[in-house]
Amino acid sequence: MSRRPDVPDHLRVRRKAERGVYDREAIDAILDEALYCHVGFVADGRPLVIPTLHARVGDRLYLHGASANRMLRAAAAGAPVCVTATLLDGLVLAKSVFHHSVNYRSAVVIGIATAVEEGEKSEALRAFTNHVAPGRWEEARQPTESELLQTSILSLPLDEASAKVREGSVSDDPEDAELDVWAGVVPIHLAAEESDYPWARVRDGRIGAPGKPSVFRPGGVSYLRIPAPDPPRLAAFYETVFGWRLRGDPGRPSFDDGSGHVIGHFVPDVPVAGEGGFRPYVYVASVDATIAAALAAGGEVETEPYPEGDLTVAVLRDPVGNVVGVWQKA
Repeated sequence: MSRRPDVPDHLRVRRKAERGVYDREAIDAILDEALYCHVGFVADGRPLVIPTLHARVGDRLYLHGASANRMLRAAAAGAPVCVTATLLDGLVLAKSVFHHSVNYRSAVVIGIATAVEEGEKSEALRAFTNHVAPGRWEEARQPTESELLQTSILSLPLDEASAKVREGSVSDDPEDAELDVWAGVVPIHLAAEESDYPWARVRDGRIGAPGKPSVFRPGGVSYLRIPAPDPPRLAAFYETVFGWRLRGDPGRPSFDDGSGHVIGHFVPDVPVAGEGGFRPYVYVASVDATIAAALAAGGEVETEPYPEGDLTVAVLRDPVGNVVGVWQKA
């Protein structure tokens, strides 16, 4: 684990100090994966801890609640808060009761939270919504002015934060080694029941961190408009070939790249491009497998695979004639 001498004493892990983690990237990852947090504060002279939704945006942590919420009123009045988020990864079952434990990742954030002003509130709600269900803000109806007035949001800086992580196996006493008792780690994770909703936090039934968009950097291609005389037909093609998940109006569906981030939509009122013009290229794990999927879904091969440096490149046509390139590392 990372140990930094500049960490203030009140943030430093004391018991099992070797489990202390003070790296911001690791702390951010815990906050981003956790679906909710717990907030500790003092109200009317009494300590309280309540669960609530949260979302991290850069160097700030947003906390969600109703305008009448005691936590939000107390914190907005200047009371310090302590926010914790914990991810349980496994039961550590030892041969002795004393050495039983759990594998976990936990983050603690301490500070003075401030109320979010009206101009920032909509963006904070967008962060909450997409934290819980990536891409959902773009799918659902946006909040009304009345709904915004009923919602309060706090913003907490991540200046004072630390984490504690327990990972690994059982640590039994040597004299217990021969005991006829099973010992080991029982992995634990959040799971989702089957549903019709393509929840982007779920991979093979397991609820994990929100995915990151395939391209999300300055200068990167982050949105596509694909001409689609028959949107449902074309949407089915791209879902089959690239795994893009469809969202919204079936007649004009948007799609994400599997991360939950909407990266484009199909438009019925734009003509299909001819031979020239702009051509997108999509990274794939296997060009050959992608070609096979495209042919099976009604597409065509415009250009057979060819090497280009350390890449393998090919060009496809979708069922209505749009041209799209694919590439992989050779």
